[in-house]
Amino acid sequence: MAASFCSSRRIGLARLFGILATVGVVHAARAEERRACVDPRISVEGHLDARWEAPLARACERTRDAVDSDATARVRIVPAGADLIVEVQLEDGRSTLRRVRVVENLAPTLEALLVLPPASKVPQTDVPPPAPVQAVAPPIVDARTVAAPAPVAPPAPVTPVALGVEIGGGMGVRIAGREAYLSLAPSLFANLRVGSWLFGVGARWEVFQSEVSLPASGFEMETLGTGLSVARRFRPSFGTVDVGVAPRLLAETQSFLVKGNEIADTQTDVRIATFARLAMGDAALRFFVDLDFELSPGRLRRDIRIDPALPPLPSWSSGLTAGVAWGDP
Repeated sequence: MAASFCSSRRIGLARLFGILATVGVVHAARAEERRACVDPRISVEGHLDARWEAPLARACERTRDAVDSDATARVRIVPAGADLIVEVQLEDGRSTLRRVRVVENLAPTLEALLVLPPASKVPQTDVPPPAPVQAVAPPIVDARTVAAPAPVAPPAPVTPVALGVEIGGGMGVRIAGREAYLSLAPSLFANLRVGSWLFGVGARWEVFQSEVSLPASGFEMETLGTGLSVARRFRPSFGTVDVGVAPRLLAETQSFLVKGNEIADTQTDVRIATFARLAMGDAALRFFVDLDFELSPGRLRRDIRIDPALPPLPSWSSGLTAGVAWGDP
């Protein structure tokens, strides 16, 4: 009987420890969710995606410090796939839901739900007492002729313009002109993002450049290029797509051997390029693929050669580049 009592006691203690451990895990999980937001009115349920953590923390600081914020409102944030569902409950029982798909829209959405509109102040003036009026029988009004007041739409929240910086680099292959010059081309770029627009600079170096059939003995060619770019960013579900234009300045150098002597020269050219860049995912470090085509307006109607023994310099080129980009998407 003593052994049975000790066994029952051990089982009871094990169950008690299991309950305490479960309560501790749940309490730790809820504490972690609470730490995601410093505003006590805002609660987070479920596990947030990593891209929402920093924007949510900043948005909570702004709503907590706002002096014209509704202290009685309660907000519940629930992850829904890659989006967030924001529910606000007011003291008078009214509630509303918002679905936030873009990270930049989280802070304006919370402010629109929590910040009270400024109260209008009417200047106090000395008003003479009203003159006595005689009692007049109220007119008979047909309720069917009285129109209901038109609903007034609330003002749309103002979304601040999001800014960001990203840099990247990659290795590409290029083909140029009807002579089919082939080359390897490492490249670098840097962009300033203003909302959905990108303003950037870029540079590339075409090394190991040659014609498919070598035109002369000891022939060598390389091209250095740099330029500006303007692009529009689109956000499909799998990542980002940038489409834009880029004026570029190129310096092309060719050299070859004639009876043991090297002949070399450099020509500059201005080209207009279009490009499309696809980046996968929404992390800070992303893999991208870039396809571009550029055309030289000055070489469309005339051939430019460094030497009569060499073929014309190319009037167009196209390239495919793969690499990585770093920055806030």
